[in-house]
Amino acid sequence: MLKRHGISIGIERTGQHFFLCLKAQGKLTHEDYQTITPLEYSIMKCNIGKIDRVIRIILGLGIISAGFYFQSWLGVIGLIPVAIAAMGWCPLYLPLGVSTCPGQKD
Repeated sequence: MLKRHGISIGIERTGQHFFLCLKAQGKLTHEDYQTITPLEYSIMKCNIGKIDRVIRIILGLGIISAGFYFQSWLGVIGLIPVAIAAMGWCPLYLPLGVSTCPGQKD
């Protein structure tokens, strides 16, 4: 019989705040908890400012429009910058330590 063990991660947003939801299945080890704790506090801080969001939305809508115009599924790629702008958090900014959000400079 296969016993599952692991952690599932979800993201919730309330206003300008993001919450990382962690659900555990099975028995967690001490090492699992050491991995989880820093994630809760550092990953999902707002790192995209207003101008950055507007640029991403315009860029995303342009790519989506081009996809419709050329009848190509590549227009779906435009959903990525639109979704990132909606979340207010760019995963590529995290390892670079970049933030365009006022008051959130790292």
